[in-house]
Amino acid sequence: MMCLFHEHTFAFDNSQIGFVCPEAMSSSRIKANPQAASMYLKVVFNAEIEKEKKGDPNITKWFLIPYHQENHWILYVLDLRRGCAYIFDSAIGSNRENSAWGILCLAYQVYKFNDGICPNRATMQGLKGFHVKVYHAY
Repeated sequence: MMCLFHEHTFAFDNSQIGFVCPEAMSSSRIKANPQAASMYLKVVFNAEIEKEKKGDPNITKWFLIPYHQENHWILYVLDLRRGCAYIFDSAIGSNRENSAWGILCLAYQVYKFNDGICPNRATMQGLKGFHVKVYHAY
């Protein structure tokens, strides 16, 4: 994934894309210590709030958040300021329990209530998830 990121960064300003540690967001890590995963995202998102307060032009537009669970990867592409997550999951519709979504929603609420820039700050509206069609290559 990082190889693709580095290969195609010419299309983006590098400072607009953040990459969240896959180990911190793995199913086993979340099940063992959900507070640690939540705290990790809180620290990442609070760093964005500090950039916003300083007027730093290098705020992160998208966070790439890979999530590993039971021999399967899901990629969340999170746009904090729009309050939405694009979910790339080739096994959509399976009955896997997804522990990451709850952690992401909680961390987003903390970001929002700590004065993060987002359109729905004054409401109780949470993070919106959009499933993106993923095609299998066989």
